[in-house]
Amino acid sequence: MRTHPRTRAAAVVAVVVAVLGGGATPSAGSEAALDAAPGPATSQAPLPELGHWRNHHPGDNTEPEGWLARMEAAEETYGNFAGHWRNYHAPEDPPPMTDQEIAAAESGQPLHISWKPRPAGEDWAYTASGAYDDTIDQVMTDLKNHCGPDCWLSIEIEPENKVVNTAGSGFTTADFRGLWQRVADSRERVGADNVKLVWVLQGYEQWRSLYAELWPGNDVVDIVGHDPYIRKDEAPERLAEKMLSRTQWLVDNSTTQQNFASKPILIAEYGCDLNTTGGTDARGTDEHRAACIEGVRGVMDELAALGVIEMEFFDARSDWLNDPPSPDGQAYQDLKLMSEGQSN
Repeated sequence: MRTHPRTRAAAVVAVVVAVLGGGATPSAGSEAALDAAPGPATSQAPLPELGHWRNHHPGDNTEPEGWLARMEAAEETYGNFAGHWRNYHAPEDPPPMTDQEIAAAESGQPLHISWKPRPAGEDWAYTASGAYDDTIDQVMTDLKNHCGPDCWLSIEIEPENKVVNTAGSGFTTADFRGLWQRVADSRERVGADNVKLVWVLQGYEQWRSLYAELWPGNDVVDIVGHDPYIRKDEAPERLAEKMLSRTQWLVDNSTTQQNFASKPILIAEYGCDLNTTGGTDARGTDEHRAACIEGVRGVMDELAALGVIEMEFFDARSDWLNDPPSPDGQAYQDLKLMSEGQSN
């Protein structure tokens, strides 16, 4: 039976309070404010744990076994991850949980499952109307019974670029909040107290004006996440800068009504080879990925001070990691050892 200690929550709360007590709030419209990393912070918070999200790598021999075999392959390379194993369910996919996810949870592995709670082809308004409540109850019962005591469910991840704030569009911010409330009500109705609900944003700066209206409510969000990436042609240190500046923005722009900073923060996806075209030419060099990951290693203390509890690398598409001794795989191994309080 695997064991995965979770040791961070009390320290995170204390650190977030300290961060909110000082420092100027950056202007959302200022490019300088977006690019500037926050000043050094002293923290007693544990470093963020590493979770992982491995999908198919070129040359993998894990099909048709699928997700479970790929995640086991990642742990054979890097050792057990203290954080969550991630998996995703699109609207057209069967809702959670798969047999492979159940097997992982029964072994003691904490899971982070992403799900879009609506049928294929339907919008947020459909679910907000209550039309999908029976399915949501089935999913929540499944998670209650099979997902283990430390189950994370992220709902409609990265909603920003789907927003059409026109009445009747089906994708207004009000529709999104209504969808979330249906899931939260179901969790309470079926007693799925083991499930934490995770609000995951892209984090792209141009969408910040939507965040307050996309906030489902202080009482229904348990964890706040965002997804920083860089492209192969960006300076490798930009990933660490994005992690810091976007997390800092959430802390600094927390309000009584949208209390982002009261929640633990998750780097829900990150990578060094953002693929915006779908083509293989998005992939950079091993050395660029290594420098990118090494930059993240250099800001782990600051991320902990801002309330970041976990980071989940997207080990797929153009972002996939070569195994050590490749420079990128070795840099990731060093990051994992640092997170666990070990040295390389």
